[in-house]
Amino acid sequence: MQQQLFTELFRPKTLEQTILVPRVMNELKKGLVDNILLYGSPGIGKTCCTRILAKTGTDPLFINASLDNGIGIIRDKVISYGTHTTLFGGEEQMKVIVLEECDNLTNDAWDSLRATIEQFHSHVRFIANCNYIEKIPDPIKSRFNCVCLDPINNEEETYLKNAYIVRLKQILNAIHISYTDEILLQFVNSSFPDFRTLTKKVQQMYTKGETTMTAEALGAVFDCADLFNIILTPSNTWDNYKKMVGEWSTRASEAILQIGKQFPDYIMNVCPDKVAKIPMIMIAIGEASVQVNTSIDKFITLLALVYKLQQICNS
Repeated sequence: MQQQLFTELFRPKTLEQTILVPRVMNELKKGLVDNILLYGSPGIGKTCCTRILAKTGTDPLFINASLDNGIGIIRDKVISYGTHTTLFGGEEQMKVIVLEECDNLTNDAWDSLRATIEQFHSHVRFIANCNYIEKIPDPIKSRFNCVCLDPINNEEETYLKNAYIVRLKQILNAIHISYTDEILLQFVNSSFPDFRTLTKKVQQMYTKGETTMTAEALGAVFDCADLFNIILTPSNTWDNYKKMVGEWSTRASEAILQIGKQFPDYIMNVCPDKVAKIPMIMIAIGEASVQVNTSIDKFITLLALVYKLQQICNS
């Protein structure tokens, strides 16, 4: 089982298998009566829901705007795809264009897309997803049914956490890892509402041969290798920021804790030439550990720590 990513092995295949609050489920069950824009935190299920909805159309076109985000993608792919209709039994079929991570599109691309949506509305539906709805222009949002996957009140948050626990119990039972309800709730809270990260952590425990979910095991499965690489080999600042948002925006406190636990040993084992900088590194980590307890935005505290460690390690 460990040869396959758990995020794929346990990925829902139908809408009924997804973990959604009733408000969202009711909206998505309506189908593609209109264009749909799904938004919410990383790992909450936007891509999964997008792909399931896309199956209801004919020969969907997938575009990842984090890779193709300029006006050229609209001209070369979207317009070309929408211009050609698909017939079945003599009737025109509904086609689907999927825009993943659409908050990365440029302003020129949005301007072109707005006209394209109107042009092909009779036979094309757009399914888009993003992390940051505020980055989507208002004229575009008005042409979509915008659905927030994040819980919007305490009732929805409780519902989603309970649903996560039920699904995690199914996974843990299947791979023979024991748990208590208390530690499972702690586990869910550590990365909520990022279910993708929770699934990755379970696979890390399974790969390490853990048979019981404990507080110690939870700390041991936090993999900071990518984060350490950003600190030690800073390159494109914007690419690094996007990577950090995708991986650590919902678990900044945990990241700072694990940097403190793991980074000094990582320096000694991987970068012995930087060992002399460990005292300054520890001072920076200590300051961030104090600040995160009173910080309004813990992710900003993490970003500041990473930037400071970059300066220390690469000066």
